[in-house]
Amino acid sequence: MKKRNIWIIICIIISALIICGIWYMHLSEKKSDSSKDKTMTGESETEDEDMYNEKEIPIYTINYDTLECEPSLIVASDTATISARYIVDEVIANFREHISIHDVFSENDRIIVSFSKDSAPAVNVSKDMESVMLDCISYSLLDNIENCNSVGFRIEDKAYESSYITMEYDESYVEK
Repeated sequence: MKKRNIWIIICIIISALIICGIWYMHLSEKKSDSSKDKTMTGESETEDEDMYNEKEIPIYTINYDTLECEPSLIVASDTATISARYIVDEVIANFREHISIHDVFSENDRIIVSFSKDSAPAVNVSKDMESVMLDCISYSLLDNIENCNSVGFRIEDKAYESSYITMEYDESYVEK
């Protein structure tokens, strides 16, 4: 009796696998035929497929073992608007420290990043960490924002000043 029940269960499982395989092959053929029809008529891919088009954007991140700035890639949708704020947000998303951005804006060919006064990189980090954070943000902006020839930093619309780095109000941190 037990052997018979086992054989019935095995037959049911095999039958289910065969049915699933036939169903999958049918769907694959249907999708393939649909793609061929669109190619022949000059139609583009479906909107669902277009949503998955992506582009790689080079940014810099922190190597926490060496405290150095390292190149990295992020993936963004083809429809994403690559602005200075977008780049800054993507760079700091990879930092372990809490960073609060007060503002990001352009002045001619220069990008200014203004931090909140109570967040890194201006407070609660070492001198080396502060420098590498500013480097990662700067290099990422210079590499990705057209017409950006220099990057400056501020603390809530005042000159950038921390325990380790002090800059004049209009001083550039880095230039091309």
